[in-house]
Amino acid sequence: MNDRAVRLACEALYEHLTKNMLTDKAGQAVAAFLRFMESRNPVPPAPQSPAEAEQPMPAPQHTPETGQLLREREAAEREAATWRKKHDQADADLNRLKTQHENEKARWQNDLEQALRKAHDAETSLAAARQCHVPEQESLGEIQAFLAALPQETAHLLSPYFATDSLITFLVQCGQFNRLNQLWEACGKAITAGRATPGMTQCLEKLLALYNRAAGENLATTVAPTPGNAYNSEIHYRVNSDGRTVRTLLLPGLRNPGGKLQQKALVELR
Repeated sequence: MNDRAVRLACEALYEHLTKNMLTDKAGQAVAAFLRFMESRNPVPPAPQSPAEAEQPMPAPQHTPETGQLLREREAAEREAATWRKKHDQADADLNRLKTQHENEKARWQNDLEQALRKAHDAETSLAAARQCHVPEQESLGEIQAFLAALPQETAHLLSPYFATDSLITFLVQCGQFNRLNQLWEACGKAITAGRATPGMTQCLEKLLALYNRAAGENLATTVAPTPGNAYNSEIHYRVNSDGRTVRTLLLPGLRNPGGKLQQKALVELR
């Protein structure tokens, strides 16, 4: 017989004795013993019916201590959620900074590569320019001799535009078309005013040759009609004469490297 059967038997016996036999002192002692045994082994409640099982369980009753613990747990959960949100935001910021750093690094690398290419191209161009602009060693003596042989009047006319006292400066200035054009115009005014100097035309032609040596592919050219050519007022300028044909070329005209006329040819007509 199991414990449950024993307890049920004790309960039935107790009810029977209470109703029929437990009236004297001995019976009361027995009843007290039975109650004591019942308190030591309470009978488990009978199983609930299906209807009773469906009823909601009553809410647990919280003591002040458990309520405080619940509040502390909720506060801890809120704090954890806050820190979790901050952690996620920090991760997002870190990823954004990493992306920005990679983009900046790529841009700097691209700028560096472009700068290196430009430096290489500039060095190549400079080397080519030096090779093109600087005359051969044997030509320097020829240029020095040319400057030394200039008549005083021609050298005086040349001095506002070219530094004849410094060979290096003179060679640099020979590569500047604007200086050549200004000197050509000054020579034309001197001829028109009747102040032509010996060797003026030869000096201009030598300077033009030096400029073209420095210029490379784009060359400046002259306008040089020969005697007997028809007079053309668009490219010729007659000096103290009338007629329809060229008799004498006093000074060639000048075209820039693009082919545009800068100075008309000075001619006498017949």
